Amino acid sequence: MTRGHTILRLQHLGTAYRSHRSASARLARLGLAPSELRTDQGRGFQLDSRTLLGNECWLHVVHNWNPEARVCRYLRERGEGLEHIAIETRDIQAAVARVREMVPIFADRIFHAADGFEAFVFPDHACGFTVELIQPHDTSWNWPNPPPPRVSPMLAVRRLAEVVAGAPDPSEAADRFQRLFGLGRDELRSRHQPGRPVRIPFPNRCALRFVQGEPGLRGLVFGSADPEGDRRALTASGVPNGAGSRHGDVRIPKEVVGFEVVLRSDPIA
Repeated sequence: MTRGHTILRLQHLGTAYRSHRSASARLARLGLAPSELRTDQGRGFQLDSRTLLGNECWLHVVHNWNPEARVCRYLRERGEGLEHIAIETRDIQAAVARVREMVPIFADRIFHAADGFEAFVFPDHACGFTVELIQPHDTSWNWPNPPPPRVSPMLAVRRLAEVVAGAPDPSEAADRFQRLFGLGRDELRSRHQPGRPVRIPFPNRCALRFVQGEPGLRGLVFGSADPEGDRRALTASGVPNGAGSRHGDVRIPKEVVGFEVVLRSDPIA
């Protein structure tokens, strides 16, 4: 449950790639090829598309070549990978007012962009990665109705289960995230000690998990109906994979798509 009544869901995950063609080819190795290519974003300096991940969330695949753009700065500093998370709100004014009580908003403004009314909290003011607050409007990308029958034609993936982020102190990072964005505590939260992973649930059946390590977004965990079958399919296709941290997990290293992917047995039918 969420204590912050304005937050609706984790809407999307923003990526940074040096080439949209390369990004599409890499994601296609997992059956996650993006679609809905746009050529008119970022003031003409951007190609972008999206991969639907289940549970009303998608991966925003971005190639931007404006050297002053946030995405390009990320590429120069961190390389390809997961650049930000976007949290959908029903009231961007209220969500931004809450954040402003504690930290600055980028440019101290809400942007009227193609995909919605947007505001950004940068890594130093959030938890080591950029967080976007977004309220959709008439021209926004939304979740399709009906949704696609499968996330991946290659894998038995059902949904995005977790976004994994590093933090020197996961407990402290989770507390900060909760204060900023008004999200409720995971019931397991109180049993965690500093240095141990902490989960922050979103209303759309996924969570943000902080683990100890360098700050930043590290990877995605997908719920799968058949991780062992996925492992066989990946191996047959020549995709590197190995065991994850939990029994039965399948881990795909960062080199394949630009961030780590874990496939985990999904208890939710």
